[in-house]
Amino acid sequence: MEFMNITRAIGEYVNGWQVKYKVDGVEHQPFFGLSTYEDALRRCLVARNELYRTHGLPRALKIRELPLRARSTRSNTGWAGIYHRVEVSRSGSETEVLSISLRNLTNGNATNTHLRLSHYESYDDCLEHALTMRSENARCYNAIAEEYNREIAKEAEVLMDEEVEMLQPCLQSL
Repeated sequence: MEFMNITRAIGEYVNGWQVKYKVDGVEHQPFFGLSTYEDALRRCLVARNELYRTHGLPRALKIRELPLRARSTRSNTGWAGIYHRVEVSRSGSETEVLSISLRNLTNGNATNTHLRLSHYESYDDCLEHALTMRSENARCYNAIAEEYNREIAKEAEVLMDEEVEMLQPCLQSL
């Protein structure tokens, strides 16, 4: 499921709730009206919850896993997240480095690490070390993401039922 939201539809001839969602590139917009405010919202929430259970949670609520080793045409090394750069120090000296985009395992933010080519015997040795670092980081991050997605799915199940009882949708805005 790509996205999901619930909106209140109010107009001259329209009064109700609408669930908008997109699955496999196709957008759907079921409308729930012709009843009391509470009943229409309850039916809308129940329909949304069934969609969550059928198609899974939307991307906005989950953490996307990183590929272990992915080729890329956008990188000048041919590998995703690894770039060959020249760093210039304050004194003006230039150093060739491989810049590696990694994930901080405590908060998930992207960080960059640099490997100096002069510390390795060859460019290929440095690139192999960068690939190893990136795949190890992705393996650890993916384990955390998998556990997080499993936990958020459990919490979402509880929250979905509470939303139907309290009639206060908040899951789509997390």
